[in-house]
Amino acid sequence: MSDVLNVGELADQYQENGVVLIKGFLNGELQKTLQQAVDFAVENPTAMFSNFSQSESGRFFFDFLNFRKNNFLKELIFNQELNKNLSAIVGTKTLRFFHDNLLMKFGDAPSTPWHQDRPHYVIDGKSNFSVWMCLDEVSEDNSLAFIPGSHKSGRLFVPQSFKDGSTLGVQDTNFEYLTQEKLSELSSRGIIIYRYQPGDAIVFDNKVLHRGLRGHGVVQRRAMSFRYAGDDAFLTRKFIDPTPPMEQLGLKISEGGSLDDVWFPVTYPR
Repeated sequence: MSDVLNVGELADQYQENGVVLIKGFLNGELQKTLQQAVDFAVENPTAMFSNFSQSESGRFFFDFLNFRKNNFLKELIFNQELNKNLSAIVGTKTLRFFHDNLLMKFGDAPSTPWHQDRPHYVIDGKSNFSVWMCLDEVSEDNSLAFIPGSHKSGRLFVPQSFKDGSTLGVQDTNFEYLTQEKLSELSSRGIIIYRYQPGDAIVFDNKVLHRGLRGHGVVQRRAMSFRYAGDDAFLTRKFIDPTPPMEQLGLKISEGGSLDDVWFPVTYPR
């Protein structure tokens, strides 16, 4: 990580916007490790591996929970220097690892709709977040877009399918539909889009509204995202289309339940 990293300034940005770009998060050696981790994940997919693209000219590969058999991922996940800075920026004393998520777009792959990650998750709390890292340079028209401050709204929105944009699940009192009117209201401060360089990381709250953009031309975007739980995390049954489907994998979920070390290993401090 860069020696000139201003943790305090990044922490202020994160608390205000729910998202921050960390320049030089991975040094050259750790970038190589990320490359090896992604290569291993592609060559050794889990049973949850899928292609979200419906176009013959594009691919959108998606997979979860590769880290238990992927030593390259473990090297990054348990790196104490990286986790120390993440802890300070997000404002949580401890970190638990939730899951890894492979997201790879090639060619004419689709964009993703505005969404929050939290409705898909079996965990809740005020300090849960993602770290998005990519092997490729990403211009603004192919990057991630965020609505700053939307993580503070106290609202959870019904998610949409990444494959066709259809509404997932049914509405209940825990979730509301994200109408264009609500989207305009929440984005009144504007939208943040980052130009991304290999070695950078985008850190964002799992309740911040965001989407994946897709510009013109044949490009590739090979990304890996780490999902973390912070100090106040707890299990919840308030979810739609849970990803990963951890209950099906054997996790017993009770509302307000604690996170154990088997399913959610502590990565900081160790």
